[in-house]
Amino acid sequence: MKALTLITTYAGKVDSVAKALRNIKAEINEVLIVTGRADVAVFSEGSIKDINNTIIKIGKIKGVLTTETGSVETIDFSPLYMELHHEINV
Repeated sequence: MKALTLITTYAGKVDSVAKALRNIKAEINEVLIVTGRADVAVFSEGSIKDINNTIIKIGKIKGVLTTETGSVETIDFSPLYMELHHEINV
């Protein structure tokens, strides 16, 4: 399973939270500082139990205000692209 966790932090804590996230290496694949509703985005992968444990660890990091996690599914657009490309050029 793949998951995306959006994290909001307390003011001035983005950098320290991002650094702390890099220490949770087991299931976290990528840590991104973002703008918008969240401050940090984390991509993780593992069993549902592993991801749940990772989210619990994230929530315990000093400076984390909230987390919101959703599952991620990769979509292969190449067949759709080929079909549309063919229809346009016919």
